[in-house]
Amino acid sequence: MPPPELWCFRPVRQTLKNAQDMTPNINFVFRSSQRDRFRSGELVREWRERHPQLFDERDEQVLRTAHQRRYNFYEWLAAVLMFESMGYLSLITKYTAKSHPSKHGVVRSCLPAAIADWVFENESGQPDLFVYSVSHQDWYFCEVKGPGDRVRTNQETWRKGFLKLVAEQKCDDQTRYRMFTIEEIDC
Repeated sequence: MPPPELWCFRPVRQTLKNAQDMTPNINFVFRSSQRDRFRSGELVREWRERHPQLFDERDEQVLRTAHQRRYNFYEWLAAVLMFESMGYLSLITKYTAKSHPSKHGVVRSCLPAAIADWVFENESGQPDLFVYSVSHQDWYFCEVKGPGDRVRTNQETWRKGFLKLVAEQKCDDQTRYRMFTIEEIDC
């Protein structure tokens, strides 16, 4: 049986995915029962009520169908895990969509103008989450990968363009792009 801290949403390990670009790969675990409860809508409602600072009505509307709940579990789980274990807030997918003006404001308040402009102009391949501190002083983009998922070409293109821009802008030396891998455990 796994140690209880795995259920309490603690990071399992952090490793460097690629020492050349210093992209950390942070691994979390989940139980299949969590995914089943999410897909039924039960966990969606629970997380939305427990974490209104993470999920708004529009985020929940995206999950109205079973088809959408099937493909958004890992992003929602990552947002909850990062908040509960690190205190960081997340904007899940579509944070640059014109239909989400409140998310636009958060992204623009955190990012330097040149980086924000680039992010809004380069939507294809954007990471799943925009993660930020409550103070808006620290932020990063996070690509979430569940079991069997892989990085697509447009995601790798976006990551390389973003890292190049961050270096050119001398944004600071904190890592601004991270990979989260979520693994299933049996118990």
